[in-house]
Amino acid sequence: CTDFRRWTRRMVARWRPDAVVLVSRVLAAGSDQTSLEVRAADWERGVESAVRRLLRNGAQSVKVLSDLPEVGQDPGGCLRQPGATMASCMSSPGLRVTRGNQVVRAAARAAGGTYVNVTPLVCLHELCPAVVGRVVTFRDDDHITITWAKAVAEEFGGRLGVP
Repeated sequence: CTDFRRWTRRMVARWRPDAVVLVSRVLAAGSDQTSLEVRAADWERGVESAVRRLLRNGAQSVKVLSDLPEVGQDPGGCLRQPGATMASCMSSPGLRVTRGNQVVRAAARAAGGTYVNVTPLVCLHELCPAVVGRVVTFRDDDHITITWAKAVAEEFGGRLGVP
């Protein structure tokens, strides 16, 4: 990661892009045993630092995307269960993602970046369905399907400010 960040800063300084888009798995713990709030404070400092550095290095704007929820179950497995319903295959964003997105939003704005909330592209009122219409939204517990990505591509572009 360190080498990649250095390379990125050099490229931003060279290219001076109209926008840099940042996305991450917010407050991801991996094997870290620290509390969510300790990770939140570290994460906030890291996001602020990254956004400020990119702007200082020549990015005209930095857009920081929200994280997508982890649905906590295999959507395909849920949908294949006998008697599955929309309610039984519904999930919520979860505490890590909800808290992480709050931290990222505050940090992005404090550093002069733009926060782009993409959670509403897969969830409505804290509920994340496995299927919308006839389209399966998630391919596993934390990735959307290509079909759903295509279905929301125009809205995603609008949220990013892409014509």
